Amino acid sequence: MAFKRLLQEIEDKFNEINNIVEDDFTVEEPYYLEISIRDAKKAMDVAHDNIFIRRALRDSFLNIDGSNVYKSKDENIIEELINIFNETGPSLAL
Repeated sequence: MAFKRLLQEIEDKFNEINNIVEDDFTVEEPYYLEISIRDAKKAMDVAHDNIFIRRALRDSFLNIDGSNVYKSKDENIIEELINIFNETGPSLAL
């Protein structure tokens, strides 16, 4: 019986650690758009001038990681961002 209890404790500890690891790797913003480094400044200028992008950033619907990665929980925000950048010219890496 002691061995069975030991195995149960090991399994419980494994499950506890596994849940902690899963929580650490939960994707907060599954959609993203990466702009080429070469065009990052131009994209930042567009983001600064475009009211849709400014509002999305202000309201935390869109986040910028570094100078060239735009992330969002909303796929539609990223699609609109793609449209805006396609109209203005930064190179997109999809």
